[in-house]
Amino acid sequence: MKRLLTTIIIAILALAMTLALCACEKEHTHVDANGDLKCDECDIELTAPDSDTDGNDDTASKDDAPTKATYTVSIKTIGGKPVVGAIVELYADNTFSKVIRPFTTDANGEDSAEILVSDSYCIKIAEGAPEGYVVEDYYTFTNKRADVVLTSKVISDTTLPTRYRLGDVMHDFSFITTDGSSFKLSEELESKDFVLINFWYINCTFCVKEFPYINSAYANYSDKVSIIALDTSSGDTLSEITSFKAQKGLTFDVAKADTSYFNVFNGTGYPTSVLVDRYGVVCGIFGTLDSQEEVEAIFSYFTAENYVQRTFTSVEQIIELQQQ
Repeated sequence: MKRLLTTIIIAILALAMTLALCACEKEHTHVDANGDLKCDECDIELTAPDSDTDGNDDTASKDDAPTKATYTVSIKTIGGKPVVGAIVELYADNTFSKVIRPFTTDANGEDSAEILVSDSYCIKIAEGAPEGYVVEDYYTFTNKRADVVLTSKVISDTTLPTRYRLGDVMHDFSFITTDGSSFKLSEELESKDFVLINFWYINCTFCVKEFPYINSAYANYSDKVSIIALDTSSGDTLSEITSFKAQKGLTFDVAKADTSYFNVFNGTGYPTSVLVDRYGVVCGIFGTLDSQEEVEAIFSYFTAENYVQRTFTSVEQIIELQQQ
């Protein structure tokens, strides 16, 4: 009796497995949620999809080897800074009908995954792009890599941030200069490669000392460089600032500003010069500039045709780089 019962149970189980297999085969509804090229229902090995599918296989063949490969997403700024923690969505193609899987960039701005081979994959950056950087609608893979380089432009919102740090994109600002004209950052960068923001005040000895160096260097680079010298002293009137500019023969723009503009750069003293490159990025925050050669080294680097974006903590770093 036991033997008969055992035989019946085995027969029932075999029949159930056969029915499940037949159902998959009949309806072509193999399910491979894990992406391991095996049907989750019947364990049959599945064939890798053609390049125009979304990763779901509807055929089965033990003779065809699975086709998978490692795909890598890399996101960096135009200056080479890795974008960390960005969430990137992978789609089968540019119809964007279904998210296949997410990527999350690491400390190097990258993430990789082994997935079914396809020539049609597209990605979208869903979250994590730094403020001020331009994100395209989607990106594609070349040789199984999506190397995304984010460019930047001045942020149109003129609200001052709590603090600017090296590598941050500037918010737009505008000032009325001593001659009554308007100086707007975004407009200056439409025609110039570099903007120098200089913080000073009339009775600052070192400010007065460096102005001739800046003025002379500016004469050689005025077609590529814009300068705005902001007096943030509450004790200096616009009339006094205007007279000072005329007396010193300064040819670049000068204006009066609130100390809040100085404070957001974490300035520790006067003068302070902020270096803003052609992409609107803060690339340096320096103290006193001690010679015309130092100023021209800055202008030369940031206006070069083969300019490579970097951030600096001192003018010496720029000079050393140029001497290599």
